[in-house]
Amino acid sequence: MTTPTTLNDMLSAIPERAVAHVVREDDLFTLLRPKFLSPRLQWFQRLLRRPHFKVKLDAVGTCLWAHMDGARTGYELVEILRLAFGEKVEPADERTAQFLLKLTEGRFVRLMQP
Repeated sequence: MTTPTTLNDMLSAIPERAVAHVVREDDLFTLLRPKFLSPRLQWFQRLLRRPHFKVKLDAVGTCLWAHMDGARTGYELVEILRLAFGEKVEPADERTAQFLLKLTEGRFVRLMQP
């Protein structure tokens, strides 16, 4: 799927995780994306001291990531975010769409059509 261009398109899509994560001591997530995504370079990846890019998520990002199960749409994630954080995350729809866009561009998630 190509990257959605409108807010509605982004939130209608279903994000699916494409990378692993670890839980830090503060119960927040750190995403681990391999430095080389090409299968031809996987052998080289194993030789690196730090084979992954690490992206630390805040509480909002961790909440969104935890609920990305490949079944929920972006709109459903917005509602979960509002229930968890209230008005502190408004505008939640724009914030969620921006988060999904960045994760898609960084190849941390894949967006699927509903």
